[in-house]
Amino acid sequence: MPFITLALATALTATGAQAQVTPATPAATPQSGAPAAAGQPVQPAVGATVVDTAGAPVGTIETIAEGTAIINTGTNKAPYPLTSMTPGPKGPIIALTKAQLDGFYAEQAAKTAAALVTGAAVKTRNGAAEAGKIKAVAADSIVLTTAAGQDVSLPRNIFAVDPQGGVVIGFTAEQFAQALSAAQPAAPAQPAQ
Repeated sequence: MPFITLALATALTATGAQAQVTPATPAATPQSGAPAAAGQPVQPAVGATVVDTAGAPVGTIETIAEGTAIINTGTNKAPYPLTSMTPGPKGPIIALTKAQLDGFYAEQAAKTAAALVTGAAVKTRNGAAEAGKIKAVAADSIVLTTAAGQDVSLPRNIFAVDPQGGVVIGFTAEQFAQALSAAQPAAPAQPAQ
């Protein structure tokens, strides 16, 4: 059974669950969240300290991928959309306090954990296709039986719950198909005739 792994960051937003499937790359300026010159706002970048609207620290940006920053609050590594951050003099500003962000993350994680049960249908991130059904649940992975009947083991952290309470994975239908084909063992060589 193949174990599919990619650089994934699950982005749970107020409107639902999304996951990103690209390597993390830092934003261009300023360098890795370095303090801005006097009077210049700090843009979201890897290493930048994120603050709330009162200027209190929320956490540090660990990675940025496909429009989502992963903020390490010291308690959680919470995804947060870049479009919801505002450059500020102390660092990128978000509308949530550290406690609120940790609380939202914990609530989403609890909903996801409750939904990860044997037999649950799993859809792709864009909801366009059924990825399969959960066959087994482990502490750090989920065995999924695909629509084609193939069992694959996926990291637990790529699963989330959509606004309707359905289970989704952090792949679009196309990305999931590509990951499955990449995980397939090579066909045995045919003897030359």
